[in-house]
Amino acid sequence: MGKALAITFGMLAVLAGFIVYRTGYFKPVELSAGEQGPFILAYKVHKGPYHKIAPIIDEVETFFKNNDFPCPLAFGRFLHDPDVVEHDRLVSHGGCAFTTMNEQLQELIKKGQLELDTVKKQEYIVAIYEGSPSVGPFVVYPKVKEWMGKYDYKITGPVIEIYQTTGEDSLLTRYLFPYL
Repeated sequence: MGKALAITFGMLAVLAGFIVYRTGYFKPVELSAGEQGPFILAYKVHKGPYHKIAPIIDEVETFFKNNDFPCPLAFGRFLHDPDVVEHDRLVSHGGCAFTTMNEQLQELIKKGQLELDTVKKQEYIVAIYEGSPSVGPFVVYPKVKEWMGKYDYKITGPVIEIYQTTGEDSLLTRYLFPYL
């Protein structure tokens, strides 16, 4: 029985190691401060735990794809601090970010019954991470909070995560933290 238990634990350790490697948990986080934007956000509202926003983002991306309009950057915008607000009361926005508005985009936003917002160009703490966005809260956010504490910065608004596919099986996430 001891040998079976050791084999089971060994298999679990290998599986855990594979998952950690596959999600990019140990990939570096690049931190800087600088201007980003402006962005035009076409989105749907999501209420509830932030980790459940992916289907909303996928729905908006699919809508644009089905209407032959490219979604250059998918995004999630997270309005509340999950350490302060109950998870079932969290509000976020998920969809596509654009840099310019035109008539076709305006019509599609109406057709898709999407929300629209413009985020002006402003200063952000920017974190670049090539691991899975699902581990971002465990890898990126603590590093950003530590960096902010070092420079005595405070977050002044919603965090925006911009997701960009960089290859068949890779994703780059740009985390934008507005600060003061």
